[in-house]
Amino acid sequence: LNTNRCRYSNPYVFGDTIGYVNQIVKSFFANFIPDQNVKKVLQKISELNMHQKTSAFSKTGCKNEGFVTAMVTRGTELHRDSFELFENKAVFADGSE
Repeated sequence: LNTNRCRYSNPYVFGDTIGYVNQIVKSFFANFIPDQNVKKVLQKISELNMHQKTSAFSKTGCKNEGFVTAMVTRGTELHRDSFELFENKAVFADGSE
């Protein structure tokens, strides 16, 4: 359930409430999904959204659940800080690669 278009087409004062309800609905439906990976992805999306108080899909390069699937199934880390790109790696502000 990606309701970003619905959320952002409403007056800003309603955005938090719509986003919160969206996360509650995702968490609820995740309990009924038999595929454990999909369940974990939905739960992680809700966790990210609730933590940052906005949609996990609101950042450049994060417009679908692919990056969350990589976090859940492959241990990929989400970095929202600055970074520098080199020929063979990215180095983030915290020094991680």
